Amino acid sequence: MRIAFLPINLFSNDPIFLWFVGVFTVFGLFSLKFHAWSHTPRRKLPPVVAALQDAGVLLRGSDHKAHHYRAGRRLTADTAW
Repeated sequence: MRIAFLPINLFSNDPIFLWFVGVFTVFGLFSLKFHAWSHTPRRKLPPVVAALQDAGVLLRGSDHKAHHYRAGRRLTADTAW
């Protein structure tokens, strides 16, 4: 059953593959926004984003510099790993 025709459908009609590509794409796009929020002054953040940063789900701006340059290494923009 085909729900939508997307350019990726030209390569595969496997629903598991299409699900993987979709989820990977959505999280990739959101990771850019999460990273942008780590550069945004706290007073300009939406309240839910500030709460997620306080809970440690998203990287806080105050931790951003250490995140990128901890122990002289450049780390990923999405997590502190």
